Amino acid sequence: MNQPTPAQMTALLQYASKKLGVPPEQLARTVADGGAEALTASLSEDSKKALASLVGDPKKAEALLNSPAVRRYLAQFMK
Repeated sequence: MNQPTPAQMTALLQYASKKLGVPPEQLARTVADGGAEALTASLSEDSKKALASLVGDPKKAEALLNSPAVRRYLAQFMK
């Protein structure tokens, strides 16, 4: 899997922050600090399992980045 560009990472942080209800800056700091557990504290058990599955599988992460919804969001963000 190729590394995402800075613009893709920013868009992904924006998308994830809306889904998680966390400001993008806090999300970026938490991810950089390795404190993902703090982000998952408010998620349901099913959401936690889905996130763990995504994080643990690069192919799933790539599929998410290539999904139509994320692609639309990236396109909107890039405008």
